[in-house]
Amino acid sequence: YIKVSKEALDDISFLQSEINNELVDLVNLKLDADILGGSGTTPVMKGILGYATTYVPASPFALAVDNASNFDVIRAVVAVLANTNYEASAVVINPLDAGMMDLVKVSATDGRYVLPPFYSADGQRIAGLPVVTNSGMTAGTFLIGDFKKSNLAMREEINIQVGYENDDFTKNLVTILAEVRATHYIKTNHAGAFYKGTFATIKAQLETA
Repeated sequence: YIKVSKEALDDISFLQSEINNELVDLVNLKLDADILGGSGTTPVMKGILGYATTYVPASPFALAVDNASNFDVIRAVVAVLANTNYEASAVVINPLDAGMMDLVKVSATDGRYVLPPFYSADGQRIAGLPVVTNSGMTAGTFLIGDFKKSNLAMREEINIQVGYENDDFTKNLVTILAEVRATHYIKTNHAGAFYKGTFATIKAQLETA
């Protein structure tokens, strides 16, 4: 929400629409953040990270991958999901991690870039999954899953209201408020549809003993 004087709204023709657009953008960003990582404490919805299982490598991947990389971590998780009859549909990582993965070279003295066979040339797909970057992901972590199992129920679409709050009337102010009513959930039967983890930790667990 934002407070603005009635005079400003009257005098600047485009101010109301600018404020409305800005508030809608902020509500959408908050909705995105809560769908990803909401705490689940009322009134905040529980995000996907709150439902996701922390990935711990097991056979055949544990201690079985030479020079394990972030790419290997993603490929292993995709295989585990497929083995439990889930179809992974995206990998979510921090934009900084995406940038660093694009810049990996064969060695310190070799200028060639690493390009695993399951990595698209444009860097937009890994193991067949679209790479979604989101600054809400902590750098060094990932989220992979079957996002069809993530459910967003909209009770009330974004709406904008104008009214008075406290002493707004005597100060010749109005409060412009934007809100949305929604909830996010993943069914108990689909609890295994998402994995999360820290690249560094899992790479160590994958690395050949």
